[in-house]
Amino acid sequence: MRKIEAQMNAAVRSRRDWHSGNTSVDNTDHGVVIRLHGHKICVLNDHNESGRTQLAITDAGWQTTTTKSRINALLAEFTKGARVYQSKFEWYLSESADKPVVSMESGEAYLVEGY
Repeated sequence: MRKIEAQMNAAVRSRRDWHSGNTSVDNTDHGVVIRLHGHKICVLNDHNESGRTQLAITDAGWQTTTTKSRINALLAEFTKGARVYQSKFEWYLSESADKPVVSMESGEAYLVEGY
């Protein structure tokens, strides 16, 4: 994991506003919003009915290595093994061994259960 991603995850865990370079974390009434180049790539919400953390992730229309890396750093920190990977130029979301792999459409948001 990159240093900036470790700092990003620490800011999300402590629910504090933070920014460095092209990445920012904003603590709001609706959860924690993570942005890359000003585009919302993740909203972490722990104020839901299930009592479990939920992450809404999206590539915001930019399927880049950096976007995937930031999302995967968040998934590694706040889920039990979910990850985004690429095969033959297509992005996929794997939540866990017991859930099917989902093809990720560019610009669409996906909800992932956390701890």
